[in-house]
Amino acid sequence: MCRRAERLALLAVLAALLAAPARAAAPAGATSVVSVVAGKPSEYAFEVSPTTVRRGTVVFKVKNLGKLAHSFEIGGKSTKRLLPRQSTTLTVVFKKPARYIFSDKCIANPNEQEQGSVTPCAGGILKVT
Repeated sequence: MCRRAERLALLAVLAALLAAPARAAAPAGATSVVSVVAGKPSEYAFEVSPTTVRRGTVVFKVKNLGKLAHSFEIGGKSTKRLLPRQSTTLTVVFKKPARYIFSDKCIANPNEQEQGSVTPCAGGILKVT
């Protein structure tokens, strides 16, 4: 009976050791979801939650609660221009840990976008671990 208990204990330890690398690798490839609210708490600010995510695929759920049009840009990707009360999603794959700047381009005059003179009006940093 002792040998059987020893074998079971050994099998449990081996199973835990084999499963450990799989558990450690899984979060890096997991999909994170980040909520982004443009135009709140003020017209020229973002409310982003969470502000830290693991590397891998991140889905940004962006909603414009402001009175002006807003967009959301991060990691070389951008949403379309969102009018008040519109929402969209943006998927970005972060391959390495770093601090990524996100920004908005407030477009009060649609001609500004064509002229390329639109300046960012809101932004912040997303930390990817």
